[in-house]
Order: sequence, then C-alpha cells, then structure tokens
Amino acid sequence: MALTENDIDKIARLARFRPDNKEKQRLLTDLNKILEYMEIIDEIDIENYEKIKHVLSQPTPFRDDIGYTPLRQLF
Repeated sequence: MALTENDIDKIARLARFRPDNKEKQRLLTDLNKILEYMEIIDEIDIENYEKIKHVLSQPTPFRDDIGYTPLRQLF
C-alpha cells in the first residue's frame, strides 16, 4: 500500500501542518519506505513462537489496594 500526495495532504491537514512541495515529496518518500518495511515485517511467520507477556520474565510488583480518606474530607 503506497501513499499518494493526496494522502500526505490529508495527514498534513489533520496535523495542522502546511508542508511545501519539497517537504511533501520528502514525507511521501519517507512514509512509503516505512510502509514498505512494515510489509516486510508483516511477512514474518511468528505462529511457532511462544507469546511473551513481559520482556524480562519477572513478576510485576503490585502495591496493596488500600483505601484512604481524602484530605478534603478531613477538614
């Protein structure tokens, strides 16, 4: 899926950004390269890999959920 200049215009309008023609061409080239790279990554078969919950495999420390009286109710 390649972006067009019309797509760049829409993105720029949403971002409230007014690029000149040179900037539009640079953005078009850069964003299309990013999308091409994402298509390559999308082709990687990850079905046989175990899904991880956390990078470090350590338990997440949680604090105790203890209620308290807010300051505005004390006065």
